[in-house]
Amino acid sequence: PEAIHALMGQNAIGVIPQYQEKENKRRDIITAAQPHSVAAEAYRVLRTNVQLRTLDHPLHTILVTSSLPAEGKSHTVANLGAVIAQADLPVILVDTDLRKPTLHHLFNLKNDKGLTTALLAPDDALSNHVQQTSIKNVRVLTSGPTPSNPAEIIGSERMKALIAKLQQETAVVIFDSPPLLSVADASLLAHQVDGTLLVVGAGMIRPDTLAHAVESLQAIDANLLGVTLTKFNPATAESYYYAAYNEAPALNGRFI
Repeated sequence: PEAIHALMGQNAIGVIPQYQEKENKRRDIITAAQPHSVAAEAYRVLRTNVQLRTLDHPLHTILVTSSLPAEGKSHTVANLGAVIAQADLPVILVDTDLRKPTLHHLFNLKNDKGLTTALLAPDDALSNHVQQTSIKNVRVLTSGPTPSNPAEIIGSERMKALIAKLQQETAVVIFDSPPLLSVADASLLAHQVDGTLLVVGAGMIRPDTLAHAVESLQAIDANLLGVTLTKFNPATAESYYYAAYNEAPALNGRFI
């Protein structure tokens, strides 16, 4: 019960069920590979709830983070981007997890260029660094070569300028950031974007860990859109999370 109340107190706006990935190196973007699946529908519900949370203020930039590693933030970025694109809004996904980048694996892209090369060449056209994916309206700015100073890069003036440049290039930009409680990078980005989505892996973290993550966002006046529960398995005790989610009051919203 304590975990349920901790989660619900942070405005849960999505519950993503656990789903089976293919047993090969290229992992599914399930919203594209299986658009009629339960998981794909759950991501569309998340998209709608994000839209409803942003009716009063247009949302162009979204940061997706988690408290700790392996909670499902990169899959959330990829699939949220795909379902937004399915609504005819062009999207650029940006991998700012420079220590452990994932998006190039999910989309089967090369990573010899990307965020770091774009920052090193600020006068370059974004098209020299952003890659098209197999999904219509979805492009990816992968992390690029790993730098020795990720936090300094993420907090730089060039990064601020690049965020502004990305907004001019597309309707929605979604940033995949490192976990909040691991390094400072996510906090550096959170106050530069329109909204932050916090991903919580079902049964993976303690309520006090979630509270700590939320407090770290509040400390920098980040706009927390809500919490998304991932890896939910209705056959386990995590079904209590689902019951609590269904009982949650309707959210006041805004639109993308």
